[in-house]
Amino acid sequence: NPNPNPNPNPNPNPNPNPNPNLADFRVPPGLFCYCIDGQRLLIGGALTDGGSVFAWLGRTLKLPSDLEGALAERAIGDHGLRVLPFLNGERATGYHSDATGAILGLQGSTSSVDIAAAAMESVAFRLSEVIQGLRRFAAPNAPIVGSGTGIQNSFFFQRCLKAFCGDADIELFAQPEATSVGVARLCQESLGLGLGLGLGLGLGLGLGSASG
Repeated sequence: NPNPNPNPNPNPNPNPNPNPNLADFRVPPGLFCYCIDGQRLLIGGALTDGGSVFAWLGRTLKLPSDLEGALAERAIGDHGLRVLPFLNGERATGYHSDATGAILGLQGSTSSVDIAAAAMESVAFRLSEVIQGLRRFAAPNAPIVGSGTGIQNSFFFQRCLKAFCGDADIELFAQPEATSVGVARLCQESLGLGLGLGLGLGLGLGLGSASG
């Protein structure tokens, strides 16, 4: 598996309690936290480069028109490459604003599809690190829900993320703007109009086609 994060979190579990008292809660290293109301926190992690890596691949490399078809039968990691997908520094989980990207292991036989596969794997691996940090706050067997065109349109990327997340199931969110749906439901709940966020904890991720 690719390991594009040169500084893994040495303390992955500072808060073993999945329902901490808000006054005593400490934000886990590498993640962010917003207080939604007096009872709930929104914990997550943001990558600087996710969908932007996909866009860079399309602009820079001579890729086949049916890239997904070319990736369909490929085994993950069969290219001998490692990619650090830091086109614009690093946010979660290491937060190095001056980090730069790299492609390691290039040979004369390396193809554009090899590079694309390695880059997509590296983004999936970094998202899996964020998901791993969130798991202890999620309900048991909470689904991983993906949104955004980057993940919706790439079965290869879904396959990589599933593999790096311990063969977890990835559910695709049907609405194009998952964040807006969440905000709308929160507003609905605060106005006493019924359907809201509920108290269940799940794992959500978004990956657009042009920005991380």
